[in-house]
Amino acid sequence: IFRRDVTYGNATRTLRWIVVPNIDGSIVSFDVDALERMGRLGTLPSDVWRGEQWRFVISEDIRFSVLAGSSRLGFATAAGNIYGIMLSGSDAGEGRFQFIMKSGASAPPLLAVRGTDERVVSATKDGRLFCVDLNSGGRMHWGLSLAAPVMKPMLAIENDLYFVTHDSVMARHDLVSGDAAQISSGTGTVVSQAESSRGELRAYGASVEVSIDGLTAFAPFRIANRSTQQEIRSLTLDLSRTPLTFTASTADPAVPAITALGAGGESTGLTTMTLSPDQKSATLEFVGFDADEYLYLNLGLQHPELAVQKIPDSLLAGADIRVLVAPKRATAGATESYPPRTIKGRLTNGSRPWKVAGISSILAASESTIYCEDLAGTIVGIDRRNGSYQFSMNATDQSIRLFNDRTDRVITSSLSGQVTLWAERRIQYGVTPLPVAGGLTWLVTPVAELQTDFARYHRNPEQRPLMPDVPAREPQVATAPDSTAAGG
Repeated sequence: IFRRDVTYGNATRTLRWIVVPNIDGSIVSFDVDALERMGRLGTLPSDVWRGEQWRFVISEDIRFSVLAGSSRLGFATAAGNIYGIMLSGSDAGEGRFQFIMKSGASAPPLLAVRGTDERVVSATKDGRLFCVDLNSGGRMHWGLSLAAPVMKPMLAIENDLYFVTHDSVMARHDLVSGDAAQISSGTGTVVSQAESSRGELRAYGASVEVSIDGLTAFAPFRIANRSTQQEIRSLTLDLSRTPLTFTASTADPAVPAITALGAGGESTGLTTMTLSPDQKSATLEFVGFDADEYLYLNLGLQHPELAVQKIPDSLLAGADIRVLVAPKRATAGATESYPPRTIKGRLTNGSRPWKVAGISSILAASESTIYCEDLAGTIVGIDRRNGSYQFSMNATDQSIRLFNDRTDRVITSSLSGQVTLWAERRIQYGVTPLPVAGGLTWLVTPVAELQTDFARYHRNPEQRPLMPDVPAREPQVATAPDSTAAGG
């Protein structure tokens, strides 16, 4: 039921009407007030035609609901067209545009309203997505070609568009541009070089892999020797091209110094870690850094009065790496024609598309989490930022899961008709720095338990119902689980 407030002089009246797609390929608009009046008089359903306001005939199969913008209706047909028609006024029911997709709609279309911008996103059976402006003459904002068609309802929250393809992969795209969202995969590089004798196949090479080992910004670099029968003699990290700068202030003239924190030095034969006078170059020397051995390295800032603070990997992008590789000392006599040499590379930031496999359908979304049902029927929460799993819940007795694109509540139902709304509850953590020997460790402890009393409306928030004015709930102190309780 659509509602519009219309002002007549000093009086304001709320008009209500309902738009119904018919099996004959037409769309009919009925006056809700007229239907209610005829219902009280007992003249329904024979006199339902008296409440008809207008009819739009296209003779195409309309399998999904009609979308209502501020002044226009939008809908997609099985013949592969998106139509825009006027919703009210003197030209109500008149067509404004027809967008040809050349393939039938495969999923319910989505209407995204962002201020005065109203967009219709529709999926097709041949695996494409179209984003069309509803208020213009059907202008296309963007189009996508997918590996598999979208068969389930899509969800838009803020500027993120989420959808699940027929091969059970959930993806996130930008609603404005249509570009696929990216997840940072850290900073790293592969430093390699291959050589061969004249007229022969490539037979002798050197390869050193430098990558982030972990998900956090302060994860260490893992340096791996991937060379065959060769060892690393030294490694130099040049920070001249990075955004790191070191300046002294008048209050504290001591310039922070860079320090190298390494793990795995014994197995790789790490002997020394030296820094250049300008703090822009770190050199590590080894004795016996053989193939398939690892060194974990962190760079930190050392101040005379503070503990070491680790440098995030994103600030090290652009650093140059020089590695001195030589044949192993035990086999040096057999490889004298290949002398020690330096191979070079540069650290870069990597990323991968935001995708989550094994998802059956989307259920709801909140500010930080998107809730889905996986192929096993489990309700899972996926982090909207990095696509990682946050939690899972079986809820086998709630076998019916409803799609909710308006609020942050997950709606389920049992076969007996019991409907349940699941609210998001989060634990707020506090982080305390603890200086340890030569480094800095973070102590993470639960601080408070957060839960919203009312649902958050992320779709058309200006149309959310009025909420009672109640004082905010005091955060509950979160306690650690008792290890002596039943179940451990």
